[in-house]
Amino acid sequence: MIKMRTEEEIVNKMFEAEKVMNHWEKELRILTATYGLEKAKQQKDFMEAVRNYNALRGVVKTCHYILGNQECPLL
Repeated sequence: MIKMRTEEEIVNKMFEAEKVMNHWEKELRILTATYGLEKAKQQKDFMEAVRNYNALRGVVKTCHYILGNQECPLL
């Protein structure tokens, strides 16, 4: 049986995802400032930060969509 999430649970998860997403964005900025963009792109940590940041952007966008705050997240 599928358990439906409450609006409050979705909002809490969205805020949690935004918090972690902001952490990864900060990491990207630090790596770029430290190495410069071209050298940062070659760093394993930079690739991990980009992957995690983009994944969390999708999570946040989907939560907004589920809550009715925006159009289809695929557009």
